[in-house]
Amino acid sequence: MQISEYKSGHYVKQYQYLSFLPEPVNHNWTGWDARLEFLLNEANRKLGELNALASMIPDVNFFIKMHIAKEATQSSRIEGTKTTIEEALQPERNVDPEKRNDWQEVRNYIEALDFAIIQLNILPLSNRLLRGTHSVLMQNVRGSLKSPGEFRKSQNWIGGFSLKDATFIPPHNHEIEDLMADLENLLNNDELIIPHLVRIAIAHYQFETIHPFLDGNGRLGRLLITLYLINNNVISRPMLYISDFFERNKDEYYKHLTEVRTKNQMMEWLHFFVTGILETAENSLRTFTALLALKAESEAIIKLRFGRRYQLASDLLNCFFSKPVAEAAELAEKLQVHPSTIYRLLEDFEKYGIVGEKTGYKRNKIFVFEKCLAIFNQEGKLPDSMFKNKKKSDMDISSTQLDFFAEGKTYYINKRALKFCIKKHHAEIFKLHYDLRLQRSDTVLKSFAIKPEISMNPDKIGIADLVEDHQISAFRREGTILTDGGLGGVIHFDEGYYTIPGVRNLQELHKALDDGLAKGQLHLLFDGYKVKGEFMLTRMKGATDKWELRKLPDEFANKTTPENWDKSILTERELSYYMMKFEDQLEDLAQMDSLEMGKLIRQNNGESFKYNSKVLAPRPNKILPYD
Repeated sequence: MQISEYKSGHYVKQYQYLSFLPEPVNHNWTGWDARLEFLLNEANRKLGELNALASMIPDVNFFIKMHIAKEATQSSRIEGTKTTIEEALQPERNVDPEKRNDWQEVRNYIEALDFAIIQLNILPLSNRLLRGTHSVLMQNVRGSLKSPGEFRKSQNWIGGFSLKDATFIPPHNHEIEDLMADLENLLNNDELIIPHLVRIAIAHYQFETIHPFLDGNGRLGRLLITLYLINNNVISRPMLYISDFFERNKDEYYKHLTEVRTKNQMMEWLHFFVTGILETAENSLRTFTALLALKAESEAIIKLRFGRRYQLASDLLNCFFSKPVAEAAELAEKLQVHPSTIYRLLEDFEKYGIVGEKTGYKRNKIFVFEKCLAIFNQEGKLPDSMFKNKKKSDMDISSTQLDFFAEGKTYYINKRALKFCIKKHHAEIFKLHYDLRLQRSDTVLKSFAIKPEISMNPDKIGIADLVEDHQISAFRREGTILTDGGLGGVIHFDEGYYTIPGVRNLQELHKALDDGLAKGQLHLLFDGYKVKGEFMLTRMKGATDKWELRKLPDEFANKTTPENWDKSILTERELSYYMMKFEDQLEDLAQMDSLEMGKLIRQNNGESFKYNSKVLAPRPNKILPYD
């Protein structure tokens, strides 16, 4: 079936009400648009990176448990629970009695996911497995008396107090068995040629429309996403917390699900869903990277301070990565040592700033690994300090006054322009090149590596490789880089705003950017300190990630190199300054042990980000009047 021809279903007259009967979904789906094709490619690439990174991390399961807790907390929050991730990690006796029902729902989600993943070793992703998972999800919580583990035998509804004033009435209970059989077939039909992310997006919509249980449908429907991705080896472990994206975009989530049913807008739902997978994969990559950095930092302290107790201290650290909130007795039992031994270790952990004690009590102390918790609490969103206006209606990139760096100059993201920057970079692997980075969201920069140069001369062509995305935190990075593939020196060559001619608002700019990347041609208008006017990025014939960058003839085109063209707009330094420094640092690193190396690398990273808050003079000859 062509997606554009999709009809969601029809209403069926029941006694005194109309129920909605969705069309079957177990058939081939075709007709993706260019934007969906692009999003699918990007999402699959990020999922591949995530799987590769996870496979290289020793003891990765210590990190995975926190991903599961994050997903459980956010999925339950969509349904109205208020439990935080920190509360979810504590035993019931430490939870406020008024919050224990919410706490139990989150704990049930964790247990249900663990149960289902184990069951996948012996059962297919089937209705039998879903019913068993539902019974775990609903035990001892609100809805526990509403036939847990069984498809409903009566009519349910969404919104309102009765069938008469309901917002939506799902299919009649007599239709459930056939509809769920069709959904089960979609999930397991190997003859269908449908991308996995499209298949599970359609399956999630259909499950929520059928609403096969009397309660718990939302949580189980979102849990189904994780189970499908694991069952089909799209992800190797439960390390995507897609519910965080749904919770932060809750109104859009429900709007898109509703409009598939009411307006047959399946394509728009697929765009939204795959965007969520892409953003969540990016967030998970950042999470793993931050956790690895924190682990290296903490282990360096342990190696330096704990001597013969190093192995036990390292095991204790792993416990905190798995569960950042813990009591001493719990840790002693887990590590099978005497409580007094654990207390002495915990006192030193607190002394050296690894963990903190939160109660102030002499007994029943609770220790918290705050740095680990902070990584999960801030993932997928920017800190509140970045927002000057806290009204919910203002929390939109098209109207938000946003400070990229939470201090110093405030940038305004206009309704039809986003930021760009250009780096001049000499890397050990990629040699001399220019990095063009286009802001794509409030956290991500789409990146091209360009050789031999970026020029204002229309006669010169740059060859641009589409490379991995970068984070907005690296927007103004300048200095030497002592880790990763970027090893070398970099200057902040230029920055400013960009748009695509003809767009009227940010939504159109995002779509035009995605469509241009998918179709292989991007018409860009830059307003930087050096780079100005219209440029064309065109994908090279037969290539996937290779493009040509050409300056279009306009009033800003110039065949001569302007004065100070090769200098940083932050420091007025040339790249050679940092390359000399880089060579000296390499010689120093060769003489250092691992602890000294780590200290120098962290210090160097801090130095390279110190220009984030620097205020620059106004751009000359503004094309886009946004500051």
